[in-house]
Amino acid sequence: MAKKPDGIISIQQAQDYFNNYRNDNKKRMKKNQQSIFGWHSLDTIKEYIEFIEEEAIKAGVEVSGISLYFGADKPINGSKKGQLTYFFAPTYHDDGTGRHEAFDTFSSTDEKPNKIHVSIVEGEKNRSFSSNKSLLLNDSRLCPPICN
Repeated sequence: MAKKPDGIISIQQAQDYFNNYRNDNKKRMKKNQQSIFGWHSLDTIKEYIEFIEEEAIKAGVEVSGISLYFGADKPINGSKKGQLTYFFAPTYHDDGTGRHEAFDTFSSTDEKPNKIHVSIVEGEKNRSFSSNKSLLLNDSRLCPPICN
């Protein structure tokens, strides 16, 4: 029997979280500019976990978790500007800092994983990320606009 993971919340807690989110974004939600959920296939999630674990081994680290970053789309294929989106980034535990660091291996200049939190959140100006390869996953079907 599978062990229930830590972090499982009640339906009531989920409703509270969603209502807080909705109340903070009512104006945008009335215009269908704000997503209310995203969907991923189980196969995609399993493939992603396998992929990031293999890449972590190559970089000499162990995946400790997955960070979820929020963002907003630009208009692409009819999507609305500012549409909420999110993406996953693998993390490893850095014993030096005591933190779970979001990382990428494809943008690394050596064999160590590249810590990417600052690159994502603060946008390193002097750094070029020319490769389309990364360990970041953003393959969700967001509702709205795709609600089936």
